[in-house]
Amino acid sequence: MAATFDKAGNLDLFSVADNGEVTVNRRVEPSGLWSGWLPLSPPPLPPVVAVSPGDLSDVVRVPANRSLSATGGVGPYAWAFTGLPPGVNGGTNGAATGTPSTEGTFPVTATVTDSIGQTASVTFTWSIVKATVPNVIGLSRSEAGRRLQNAGLGVSSQFVVDCDEAPDLVRSQSPSACARVPGLTVVMLVVTALPAGDEVCS
Repeated sequence: MAATFDKAGNLDLFSVADNGEVTVNRRVEPSGLWSGWLPLSPPPLPPVVAVSPGDLSDVVRVPANRSLSATGGVGPYAWAFTGLPPGVNGGTNGAATGTPSTEGTFPVTATVTDSIGQTASVTFTWSIVKATVPNVIGLSRSEAGRRLQNAGLGVSSQFVVDCDEAPDLVRSQSPSACARVPGLTVVMLVVTALPAGDEVCS
């Protein structure tokens, strides 16, 4: 219980019930009479809102990690998912993680529930696609490897001696640039190298 005085000298006693209902008993000055217990309506709670992540796209066979968020309501939140791509699992914390195993376009619905039972849903499209092989010819081997890995691909190198070109440059690649391949496909690079050991350039 709490008490407050207003500018007129009135005394208010506040009481909070177990169910959260607040009541007030006012002693009016100068009469000194109590006006009795009156219910006070608590302010309305903001509704919970599931924030749309927009349409998503990830590469087949490459690990995916997406997280959803919510606003309003009363935390903590609990999430549930339907329609996730095969290989991806949704957690109650709003994270959808896993390695997509199948190409396709998947309509996903995510529903959030706050701690007082309010719910909200959001629907979005999650596309699982093949990787696009970038053009790495002419790049250094390290830069080519970085770009291929960022595209969700593997990389392997084969070295050829070439006295007319700078060493450690990509001369050719297979699959070729712009090819569409499953994630983690290994791209073979042919990389220039200087002679080793007793070999010399003439």
